[in-house]
Parts: sequence; C-alpha cells; structure tokens
Amino acid sequence: MTSVMRLNFRSILYLLTSISFTCFSCTNFGNKSKIPEFRDINPQEYEGKESLFFESDRQPVTIKIDQFKDMLLLNLSSFLDTIWHVKLSNEDAATIGTINKIIFHDDCIYVLDRYKTKSLKKFSAGGNYLSSVGKYGGGPGEYAEPTDFVVTNDEVIVYDQFNVRLNYYSHQGEFFRSKRLPFLFFQFRLFSPDRYVFFSLDNDNDHLESIVNYSVFETDSNFVIRKKGFFREKDKYNSIFIDANYIADGNKIYYHPPYNDTVFSIGSDNRITPEYAIDFGNKKLPEHYLLSKNRKAFYKVSEEEDKYAVFSGDVLPLSDYFYFGFTLKRLRNSCIYSKKSGKLIIGNVLFNDINYIFTFSNILTSIDGNTLVGYNQSYDVVEPRQRYSRERFVKDIGERYTAITDSIKPDDNPILLFYKLKDF
Repeated sequence: MTSVMRLNFRSILYLLTSISFTCFSCTNFGNKSKIPEFRDINPQEYEGKESLFFESDRQPVTIKIDQFKDMLLLNLSSFLDTIWHVKLSNEDAATIGTINKIIFHDDCIYVLDRYKTKSLKKFSAGGNYLSSVGKYGGGPGEYAEPTDFVVTNDEVIVYDQFNVRLNYYSHQGEFFRSKRLPFLFFQFRLFSPDRYVFFSLDNDNDHLESIVNYSVFETDSNFVIRKKGFFREKDKYNSIFIDANYIADGNKIYYHPPYNDTVFSIGSDNRITPEYAIDFGNKKLPEHYLLSKNRKAFYKVSEEEDKYAVFSGDVLPLSDYFYFGFTLKRLRNSCIYSKKSGKLIIGNVLFNDINYIFTFSNILTSIDGNTLVGYNQSYDVVEPRQRYSRERFVKDIGERYTAITDSIKPDDNPILLFYKLKDF
C-alpha cells in the first residue's frame, strides 16, 4: 500500500473517531397524556418533615481549561493503556438497540435499552445472553418504559416511567412485586433498602409542593420525603436533563446540575460536597442564556458561535482520574484529568492508534477503578471495513485486528468497549 493510500484510510478512521455532538434527552414528562394526575395522592402522607441536605464548605478541585481549538488531535495511546471489547450475543431474545445504561454485578452485565427495544437484558461477562429482566407490556411484572434501574445484592429494581412505578425482580428476572410512586423523576439510586435518592428536573410534581423546585430528593422505602437539595425554580430555566449527570460511585452519588461549572457529590452522611469546578475563563457561559425566555439565544451561542463553552454533563469520577466533556460550537471535547499529577489531557479529534478499530465514544460507566466503559454500534465498525479489501486492512492494521472486524456483522448487537487508563 502506498503512503497516500494509508493516509486516506487513516483519515477515515480519524473522522469516525473524532467529532461527536453532545446529545440531550428532551423530557416528555410535560406530556399530560402520559402522566397520571395523582388525584388520589394525599400529600400529607409523603411530605411535611423534609429538610435540606447539609452543604459542605469544602473547596472543590479546580480544573482550568486553556485550550479551545477546532482541531485538538489526541491519540488514544496518550492516556489509554489498552482497549478490549466484549461482543454481546445476537440471538433474538438478546436483541438491543441503543445502550442507555450498564451495570456490572456478580460477573454479569445488565444492559438497558430504554427506547428501541424497551428492555433490560442480562449477559455473562463474556457477552453470552442469560435472561431478560421483565419485558415490555401492560401486565404484572411488565413495563411500558424502563427508564432506569439499579441492581442490589438481593434484587433488580426497574423504574417504569410511563406507569410511575418500581418493579422488583430477582437477579434471574423473576418478578417479585411493584410499588406505585407518588411523584415523577428520571433517575434514582439506593444507599440502603430504606434510603432512595431521586433525580428530578422540572417535572410535574405540583401536587407535592415541597419538591417541585428541587432536582434531588431522598425518601424512605415508603417514599416519604426526608431530604431535598439543588433548588431550581420550576419553569424558569430550559427543561433539559442529561443521562450522565447523575452517577452512583460506591457510597457517593455525583451530580452535575446542567450547565453548572461544578460537580457535586452526595454522601451517606446527607452532605452535598463540591468535588470539581471547571474553569472556562472567558469562555464561561453566562447564566442568563439558560432562562426559558432566552432559549433561542442559548441555542444560537451554543451551536452557531464559538464564544462560550457548554458544560452540560457527561462526567465520570474514577479512582485516579476525572473524565468529563464539554462542547464549543457543537464540537465535543473529551477531557481526562489526573488526580495524581494534576495534568489535563484534552482532545476533540481522537485517533485510535492502539488497535485502529473502535472509536472512543458512548462512555457510560467504569469498572476496576480506572477503566472506562462505553460501546460502539456494530455498523460503525463494519462501515470502514467494507470500504477496503481484506488485504488492505491486513497491511494497514495487521491480521489480528482485521480478524476482529471479520467477526462483526452490521446488524450485530452493540459492542462493549473497555478503555484502561494509564498514568500520565
């Protein structure tokens, strides 16, 4: 292969691994046709004794962003040690579309597809299909929209947003019971069987006045509200939530209010602590752009101009690192901050010079302290492979990696990717 041919092929890899736009999930909680009116809910049963979360006065770690360029080329080898993948089996019962959430528990992988197949699947660590946890439908143990889930040592709990209830299952998917909820939310976590913490944003909880303006609140197992925090005046700001701004990590929940420059944690001591503050300098987005009345102006400065950086969410704390992203004129910048060295690596054009196959994308969670977990759709891996003959692939990336591309079909399930970070 000539050097020109190599550059052409690798330029395609650059394009496939480089630019991705921050995707926002626009809430449909405001759709009255989908929301029960809670007419039979007695507010006195669920509120009246709540108090605010304690607020820590500890100063956060400040991370200064001083690079704002259209082309920040970054080789994955500069911050990753290895990349490995797990192919999820493709039998009919295992089919999923987009992956919205992954939980690893007892050497098994739970994968949530919130919208396309509306399902929660369980796989072995090697990707073999084991079972489904519940299924789409209207009967007992079924759900209309599996919006979120948690896995405890005893059971799997699935939030059915459409029916506003939690379904409880065994790890094998056997249905135990359902609990109706007295409020709406988007995500939840458990600190203990009697301590639920919910994330809600500009939802229709007007029947419970104590939480209507709060984004995070805690209840007991009967959903009696005990704590609340992160005041956000209802209908004053743009209604938006981001999947990745509410992350459970051991005994902490990390929460990032949309567009706020600070990432907070909520601990088992009911204390809100500022953990990280992102300093964008003169690229900091003025808060008035977030007001509902300035919606058009916000989209103009965030999508058409390069005046301000948008820190919407997409954060993930690790043992020795902090991963986050921001956008500038819709160009996504991926950032890895080392807690040990204080060094920040940043890039918006990411090149996989480790195995040349997979992109660094769709980061959802982490394992083993310092390994990020994301996924690629199979057709994104197959598409560049189909542009070239096998011989050209072998010459450019070697037989080992070419064989991996040979084993992937465009309609296969998504491929889980594991990115182990290295010291820098």
